[in-house]
Amino acid sequence: MRGESSKAALERELQRLDADIVHTGIFDFACAFRERRLHRSDLLGNVDNAVFANVPPKWDVAESILAPGPYRSETIAYDPASVRAYPFEPKAALLVADFTGPQAEIMPRRILARQIERPRRVGSRWMPAHLNSSSSC
Repeated sequence: MRGESSKAALERELQRLDADIVHTGIFDFACAFRERRLHRSDLLGNVDNAVFANVPPKWDVAESILAPGPYRSETIAYDPASVRAYPFEPKAALLVADFTGPQAEIMPRRILARQIERPRRVGSRWMPAHLNSSSSC
């Protein structure tokens, strides 16, 4: 809902799914979902100061180091629109997060969002099919 806080939106979606556990994470450069498993109360209790290790852009899928540290916690924001049922565990949900600090601009979701926005900036009316309400797909 418009004007709804991130925490309220998350609470609503987790309640809708009756989720006690939340698998929250960030996509790395290989499109692997780097996640952690949290109890619903822990997630909701830290929405405004959530952090995630800044290692996803510095590791490959085998967790070999691609870039030097420093390795530390970095602030994140949860995307309430990404909440889905987690199919591998009962009463669980999946939630995508995005870095909000130094790693933010180089992460795959942010890069994709910029690519989608480019045609709009130059006046094109193109948009991806999943965003085009007149699409017959």
